[in-house]
Amino acid sequence: MKVFFILLLLFFLVPIHSNAAEPVTVVTTIPDIAAIVKAIGGDRVAVESIAKGTQDPHYIEAKPSYMRVMNRARRIRAAIDS
Repeated sequence: MKVFFILLLLFFLVPIHSNAAEPVTVVTTIPDIAAIVKAIGGDRVAVESIAKGTQDPHYIEAKPSYMRVMNRARRIRAAIDS
């Protein structure tokens, strides 16, 4: 399952051109996926995670600041429970 997510992230990050003037902003729901995106994208991506490492993503309440973060994003990735 982890390999599937990594391949899926690679699929979405491959079209990013290396000569882009600014990094692509990616918003993830949990820090684990943010770390994977940052490892794959390097300096071509700017990653923000909604949940922090100490929070349970199932119990996060929506805040207006989360909407501002998501509006600035060019890509949004959500964690999917199986």
